[in-house]
Amino acid sequence: MQHYCIYSFLFLFLSNNKTGGLFMIPQNFESWKDCIERQCGIPLTTAFAQSRIVVYENRDLHETQRFIRLYGEEHLQNVLEWFRRIAYGRVSMD
Repeated sequence: MQHYCIYSFLFLFLSNNKTGGLFMIPQNFESWKDCIERQCGIPLTTAFAQSRIVVYENRDLHETQRFIRLYGEEHLQNVLEWFRRIAYGRVSMD
């Protein structure tokens, strides 16, 4: 059930982050990775990334449809690419 945190961190919300300001949807790999690992406490393992890729590549799944409805096609493609970086060991690329 860890993937629900991915939805929650993507919403705009006021947080007590180090800047004390508004927390925005991550726009790059490093910000996204920090949100998942530090904010949500989810280790970005190869297995976890592969499981998310399977879900987000399947347009018939309600979860994928919901993600697109909430965050848009462009963000879905970004997130898929970021999960691929984790799954295929390309973490150093940005």
